[in-house]
Amino acid sequence: MSSRERLEKSLGMLGFAHDLRALSVLRAVLNVQSSLQRPVDVLEIYDALLRAEPGVDLTRTGVRKVLEALVNMRMVMVDSDRARRKKYSADANTIVTGLEDLKHQTLTRLEARRRFLREELSLLSSVDFSHMAASLTRRTKNNKEQPRSRLLRGPEAYREATRSEIFGKATAGSIIRVTRLWLGPFMSTVLEAFNDLLRAVEKGAELQFCVTPDILTQSDLLATGLPEDNLMESFARVARLRKEGAKIDTRICGPNARTYHFSSLNDESMVILLSEDPLAATWVSRSFNPDLVKSAIASFDLIWEQSVSLFDSPQRLIDMFPGSKSGYLISTLVRSRERMEGKRV
Repeated sequence: MSSRERLEKSLGMLGFAHDLRALSVLRAVLNVQSSLQRPVDVLEIYDALLRAEPGVDLTRTGVRKVLEALVNMRMVMVDSDRARRKKYSADANTIVTGLEDLKHQTLTRLEARRRFLREELSLLSSVDFSHMAASLTRRTKNNKEQPRSRLLRGPEAYREATRSEIFGKATAGSIIRVTRLWLGPFMSTVLEAFNDLLRAVEKGAELQFCVTPDILTQSDLLATGLPEDNLMESFARVARLRKEGAKIDTRICGPNARTYHFSSLNDESMVILLSEDPLAATWVSRSFNPDLVKSAIASFDLIWEQSVSLFDSPQRLIDMFPGSKSGYLISTLVRSRERMEGKRV
């Protein structure tokens, strides 16, 4: 792309160069003003324009209208509003002022558009079409047929499916199994997802949450999504639930554990990750693929029995996973325990 093409594209983004007539008139003002060394009127600008661009599609009235638009943009100044013939002038300062105003207006408009698109994307991502499909099926077939699987694209759709199909449907006596192999795509919603889990536990569900050793050492990533105060409060909340008899545990699986990144409700359904980039997952019911659900749960249960609880002695965790000694998760857990026990942090 040439420098002229780049300039014209930039001006077009600012809404300034729809047909380039404004640029032509502005150049004419600058050229004739430079030649005469004074502000110039419409006739002088029009004559200069015709000399520079003989085939230009502008009348004198058209030039006057373009000049009024340039004045409103603050790219051209009117020398005197009281004179019978208005005189116009422009220089680098007026052009910069006008372009900066246009840039500000354009950025404001684009930011508003971006907010609107984010809201639309969030809304569309959170829509559960399975309920709509079930409603349409009931109306047309007069039965209660429910979707048995669906594809999920993006972290918002992933979180909405786990919230509605797994955590939200848990009741007293339910078992929720969760394995997290990595955190990257989920850090923006990790606190909301954690609260969804704890609400299920407060209803009487059992939570078995398993993570990989790598997560213990991901200090920077964890600190970004889980500020220390929030993380300490979460640990305290879990400790209170455990003290009240809730069945909730987080365990660290072995470094070579082979399992799925998934969330399941009993043996009824699960949300399982298919790919990280782009993020894609699927919600699967037992009726749709009983072998997959059974295999994922069996794999989880085996690894769960061989894993170490995060609520064991921190020293034991450090001994088993040396890299966690200075990790954000373990160090925050230790301070949380000290705070709850009334010791100095």
